[in-house]
Amino acid sequence: MNFKTASQGAVKARIGMKSIDYFTRRPTLEAEPGNREVITREGRFRLADDGEQGRRELERRLEQSNGDHLYRVVMSSGNAGMTAQETERWARSVLERNNIDNYMLVVHAGQQGHTEHPHAHVLIPTSERFTVEDIGQLRAVGDEEQQQVTYAARAISINQDYEGETNLPGKAGGRQAERETENDGPQKKRTVDIQFGS
Repeated sequence: MNFKTASQGAVKARIGMKSIDYFTRRPTLEAEPGNREVITREGRFRLADDGEQGRRELERRLEQSNGDHLYRVVMSSGNAGMTAQETERWARSVLERNNIDNYMLVVHAGQQGHTEHPHAHVLIPTSERFTVEDIGQLRAVGDEEQQQVTYAARAISINQDYEGETNLPGKAGGRQAERETENDGPQKKRTVDIQFGS
């Protein structure tokens, strides 16, 4: 995490858009030009497709944002197996659980990754100054969110393994609601219910 200070709206927009350009255009792992989305709470922008209209909207938001700090944050859960969608969900949840609602987030994962470590770049315009305690809280929430993702992945994997046993040839659709064993007759199929708190 680092930050730049700019009190004038136009200067803030210029500095912020320089970071956004870097986040979105950095070449992928296959050395293809980046064409990544900028994700905000209010919507998504793909500057290569949205043209000047999308760029002007992001500039306007930066100009009108409160405060004179522009934080640039790199967020990574440490889980190399996360998809782009999982990385986005994880990063957004960590930010919003820490009451950071004004952000511009760009995911570097999946086909739009440039390393083997999925991560997100985030631009946060704010009047607040992040303390060591604030950064520690972001990390703690990030670890907690990652544990939930890991738990969900394990539960889904267990459920899929179990369903794999019931995919018997000759059954309609390759699935059956019950499975019979030699010793104990029909058994109901188990399901896993996963719920996350907000």
